[in-house]
Amino acid sequence: YLTNAKQAEETASSKYPASSLYNGKGDAFRHAYFHALNSITIGSELSLKLGNAHEIGSDLTEKAMDLYNNAFGRSYLQNSNVGESASEFISRSLSNGSLRYLYPLGINNTVIPNVTQLIPTNQ
Repeated sequence: YLTNAKQAEETASSKYPASSLYNGKGDAFRHAYFHALNSITIGSELSLKLGNAHEIGSDLTEKAMDLYNNAFGRSYLQNSNVGESASEFISRSLSNGSLRYLYPLGINNTVIPNVTQLIPTNQ
């Protein structure tokens, strides 16, 4: 679990600009990739429980985004192409809009204005 978290964070940081790692496309990738890795190593059920527990007390808009991307990541074993790595699956899914991120965001991507929406990552 902790190894998966570190791998997901490092991979997201290497693929996406720092400005997108909180509530942006990089954040969507990180959440989905983390749960794809968890589905492999600790199983989808435990990944679900840990992910849900982590979101307790979160802003409702952020929570909706994170839970959506977490669930999508857990679908890796059922929905990936034969031989496709978890990173490849999540990257492809982000490109085709299967993941979600928040837009628009306010100052430093930490302020969530009333107009912020959960939108597909291909937009």
